[in-house]
Amino acid sequence: MTGLRKNLTPVPWAFRLGTHSTTGEFVYVGSSDVACTSRLFAVRGTGIVRSDTSAALSYEGATSYDAQGGTLILEGSGEYDNFANVTNGVGPLSVVKRGSGTWMLGKDIDVAGIAVKNGTLRISNRRQYRWYRYTVKQLWRTGVDTQLQLSQFGLFNASGVQQNVGLTESESAIGKTYLLNAGECGWNHTRTYNQGRSIINLFKGGDTDGLTTAYRYNTTSKAPAIDKPEYWISFTMRVADDADTVKYYDVKSQQGYKSDGMYEREPQVWMFEGSVDGRNWDVLDEEADRTVAGTGARWYSSGVKTFNASAPGFEIATEAPPRTVRVGSVSVEGGTLVTDVPVTVSNLVVDATSGGTLDGFAFAASGTLTVKD
Repeated sequence: MTGLRKNLTPVPWAFRLGTHSTTGEFVYVGSSDVACTSRLFAVRGTGIVRSDTSAALSYEGATSYDAQGGTLILEGSGEYDNFANVTNGVGPLSVVKRGSGTWMLGKDIDVAGIAVKNGTLRISNRRQYRWYRYTVKQLWRTGVDTQLQLSQFGLFNASGVQQNVGLTESESAIGKTYLLNAGECGWNHTRTYNQGRSIINLFKGGDTDGLTTAYRYNTTSKAPAIDKPEYWISFTMRVADDADTVKYYDVKSQQGYKSDGMYEREPQVWMFEGSVDGRNWDVLDEEADRTVAGTGARWYSSGVKTFNASAPGFEIATEAPPRTVRVGSVSVEGGTLVTDVPVTVSNLVVDATSGGTLDGFAFAASGTLTVKD
């Protein structure tokens, strides 16, 4: 990404917060969830990112852009806000959490320091995927009929045993699938389907074919197209806590190729993603110009009607790439700082009068502990 241009010179950022003498502030006031993976925040001096709405924010990329470094302050009362890839840049970058809400830091975190004054700051550093997202970018029919139809969707372990049998649908998580509980599934957008053709029909397991049909609400005259993400059809699955590691996935058509044209309602181009936390996503597979030869419901990867455990589908990565999590110093002066896997720190500052909480951190064999009273 070249980002914006300053004096006709490309710069590697899209938002710049703060100067040495002023504080920059980026405030979200909308009501819809926002996910932005192409807007790097460059901090010089002090920069504030704040949201007091119920919307979930997801930004990717924050760094300092001069030698004196900077401080990124995460504020507000929002409960589902997320920042991925927050790292030192030209100079050191520190993160401060203020306000009553919750922020999450995901993927690579490499900062000079973290200070929590209010609310909750979570560091997500797990490796094994538990959320999976399937997005249909284009059907075989590119005209007005946008209805997707499938008969099964399987997530399989290394032995070909299905891990998503019996998922239940969460109506409350439509468009907010990071709220899914273990063993649930949900659409990533408002959708409409024919009565009795619910998404849970995809997860019956074995060779029990269901029928799911769906299109995006108010898009019946707009077919999913690769260059029209607002028309894509997408759903998310969160496997049960005791599910085995998923190594393969597969999609089963409803009609296969038939002269009546019904196969044109089946996916041609799609993307499959995995997440460790429901917020930060990695692309695991992309398929284009896929079809199934022959009539009847058939698995896309093999073209057969009957599931074969020795060829269980498209192979995918079982865990997220290794993440860097380095924090020079940690200060808890109120609120809660928590990580889901141990992060080692060597410089800890604790305010004994604040009642703050630190959870999941490991301490270096030698370092500094400062207690403020």
